Amino acid sequence: MGFFERHRKLILWTTLTLLLLSLALGIGLGIGLKNKTPTSTTNLLAHPSLKTTNGNAAEIVASDIPLVRGLIYDNESGHILALGRENNEIVAIAVSPPSKSDYSKTVVVRVTEGGIELTHGLAVREGWVYASTSSSVYRWPYKFTQNENMVMITPVEDDEEAVKRQIVVERIDDLLIPGDTKAGHITRSLTFSHHNQGDDAYLYVSVGSAGNVDPDSHRARIRRFDVSQYVSDVPFDFQNGEVVADGLRNAVAMVVNSEDGAVWVAVNGPDNLDRPDLGPGLVEDNPVEPIYKLRDPQSGSGSGSGGGGSGGSSSTPFYGYPYCWPSHPSPPLLGNLYAWPTFLSTHTDAWCQDPTNVIPPTASLTAHSAPMSMAFHPSTGALYISLHGSWNRDTPSGYSVVKVGMTNGQLDSTFVDEVVLEDDNTRPIRFRPTGLVFVGNVMYVASDTTGEIVRLET
Repeated sequence: MGFFERHRKLILWTTLTLLLLSLALGIGLGIGLKNKTPTSTTNLLAHPSLKTTNGNAAEIVASDIPLVRGLIYDNESGHILALGRENNEIVAIAVSPPSKSDYSKTVVVRVTEGGIELTHGLAVREGWVYASTSSSVYRWPYKFTQNENMVMITPVEDDEEAVKRQIVVERIDDLLIPGDTKAGHITRSLTFSHHNQGDDAYLYVSVGSAGNVDPDSHRARIRRFDVSQYVSDVPFDFQNGEVVADGLRNAVAMVVNSEDGAVWVAVNGPDNLDRPDLGPGLVEDNPVEPIYKLRDPQSGSGSGSGGGGSGGSSSTPFYGYPYCWPSHPSPPLLGNLYAWPTFLSTHTDAWCQDPTNVIPPTASLTAHSAPMSMAFHPSTGALYISLHGSWNRDTPSGYSVVKVGMTNGQLDSTFVDEVVLEDDNTRPIRFRPTGLVFVGNVMYVASDTTGEIVRLET
């Protein structure tokens, strides 16, 4: 009698048992994963040079988007959108339902026309994706289809890009010296905030200074535009936009708090400070990078109105640049505002410290750390800020993401230095954070120097 005949019953019984177990396991997995974001990311590699403080690994979601800058999340499609400056494109990454949630990438828009160079700003609203160049704000259709409970992005084909592109805001650089655009800050951050009736029709556009310290603030402002009044092919004139904040040197990091609709910014401050009368070696820790909860320009109460340059209104909130700079909170400067050396003949420290002239910072960050993006944690309300990193500080600052708690709409600390994620400087090219966005409790952070996007469960 052969082996099979002797053990036939045992073999049949074992086979049947395995089939039943496999079927049960398969059904269980199918029910458990349907329409949910994958909780296991074992297929993603941990980033080799990023340290985190919560014990979770920073996992690499993308590594091939050169000079990636702005990040936004579109809840309707379940995709993160990323602006890649080098390839002049906007890329969608499937991160959560109703998308495939497999981190696959789709190029939504690629601009091939010469003279149009995407820089940093990115926003989505009502079927349009918005992006900035140094001189304009453009938009393109943002469409997707849903098949079998799965969203698929409909890209703008390269040969249709120019036809579908619309100019929303133009003449951003009109007041500059001809040819000076490339010398100044070119990020042009974008965000949508709430309209008076509760609609998010206001497009905020932040423009930074032309140089380290300009003669006035005519360029270092944030303006807004009611896009509900936009007429196709009739762009808004940037120079006629409502100035909502004056005297912000380079407010690259800009976000709206969905709890109250307030706009928050973090500002890149100037370099090469020299005030010997206040002490030696100030430049290492001064000026700090200020954080502001912007005041409503229509409130007209309690706001500084020192005025920074031509075209400003006496009722526009004024935040100090270029005449004043915020100091480190430690002694002897104690976080006070002081006059920039080149303006001491016209603006005193006392003038800068008068809140009827200048609005003081809500909080501050380490000097020269270069804040790029901000986001509020959807569960805790804490404010997270990506720091691109210093370029000439003796002890480098930034190259990290920091956070500060929020209680009843107020920050828990006036100096933000609690590190969440940080590059350990073990690779030839450092991870320099740019875009930052939350999808649920997962934080996504981009790095322009490495072309990477990572995710971190918080």
